[in-house]
Amino acid sequence: ASFIERCQRNDPNLSDCIKKAMLNLRKYLPKGIRELRLVPMDPYEVVKSTVEASGMKAELTNMKLYNAFNFEVDYLNVDLDANTIKVNLTQPYMELKSHYKLVGNFLQFSLNGEGESRSNFTNIKSSSIMKGTKIEKKGEEYLQLTDIDFTMNTGSLEYFYFEDLFPNNPELTERVNALFVENRVEISMDVLPLFYQVAPKIYLSFFKGVFDNYSLKELFI
Repeated sequence: ASFIERCQRNDPNLSDCIKKAMLNLRKYLPKGIRELRLVPMDPYEVVKSTVEASGMKAELTNMKLYNAFNFEVDYLNVDLDANTIKVNLTQPYMELKSHYKLVGNFLQFSLNGEGESRSNFTNIKSSSIMKGTKIEKKGEEYLQLTDIDFTMNTGSLEYFYFEDLFPNNPELTERVNALFVENRVEISMDVLPLFYQVAPKIYLSFFKGVFDNYSLKELFI
C-alpha cells in the first residue's frame, strides 16, 4: 500500500527509516486503516474501566479517547535479529470523554453521582518493549509480535469535570469539580494508571497491524 514506506534491512540507520515511516503512517490513524486492521483512533473507543482514587470509585463506560494518534517518537530501536522493538513515545495532549458512575467520599463531601465526564492528560511519556517471533505464512517470513512491556514515565492529569455530580444542585457540582482540579496532583496518581489499561493495546495493535499483514520481504528491501 502507498502508506507503507520500505526500508533497507541492513541499513545502519534502519530505526531512523522506520521512525520516519511510522510518523508518515500516523496521519492515517484517525480514520483507521482497514488493510492493517487498525480501528479508527480519533476517537479511540474503550467499552469500560474502573478507577479508584482518593476514597472514590468511578465506573467509566462508553469511553472515547481523542488525539491518541498524535504521538511523538522520542526513541525507536528495531532489532530484527532479536525480534524486538523498543520505542519511547510522548503524547502531548489527550482528551477523554465518558459516562461515569461515581461513589465515595472526597474531603467533607459524600458522592453518589452519574452523568457525563471529560478530562485531559498532557505530556505522557512512555517506554515500550515489544517482543515476538518469526513465523512463516504462505512461504514468506513475518514478525509476529506477541508481548509488550509498558512503562509510563511521566504524565499529568490537567483537568477533569463530572456533570450532574449533585443532581439539582449545579452550584455544589461546580464547587466540588473545582476542588477536584485543585487536588488534581494527588488524584492523578490514582487516575493515570487508567492509561496503563489503554496505551499498551494501542501501541501493540499499531505495530502488529504492520507486521502481521506485511512480510519482512515486503517491508524491507
